[in-house]
Amino acid sequence: MLWPVVRPSRKLARDFLLAVAIGGFVLLLVVLISITVLGPFLTAHQIYPSYALAKKISVGHFLERVEAKKAPAPQGQGGLR
Repeated sequence: MLWPVVRPSRKLARDFLLAVAIGGFVLLLVVLISITVLGPFLTAHQIYPSYALAKKISVGHFLERVEAKKAPAPQGQGGLR
């Protein structure tokens, strides 16, 4: 539980509403970009439309395979020690 640790403040409601507004704006932006790039049918039928968007990114054969950064990495199997 995180709520008992939160200190009461006069700006708590304002900060909460700001966080909700920013999160809602980011979500709206992702949905609009998905609809414009993939189309409404693919956006509605993809399980992860943001992953499909990341697969389409290709900047001059320099920046490719961006979807590998969106895929969850297995934890505890190798890596830096």
